[in-house]
Amino acid sequence: MRNISIKQKRLDARLTQAELARLIGVGQSAVAQWEAGTNNPRLVVLKRMAEVLKCSIDDLAEPDKAEGDA
Repeated sequence: MRNISIKQKRLDARLTQAELARLIGVGQSAVAQWEAGTNNPRLVVLKRMAEVLKCSIDDLAEPDKAEGDA
């Protein structure tokens, strides 16, 4: 399952993967893996990401509605 929510929230914030990674203290490859669904962020990272992206952790953890309902 791809986590489109992280990607969409990042795009809504007009951030690149590298910019988001720098702001939350991880490597750009980690952000790419989360968006591709090959890895998941730890809770502490999700909290930082939610703060940076001005959303809730639930917003980031929710699978894409279109994909989930198909």
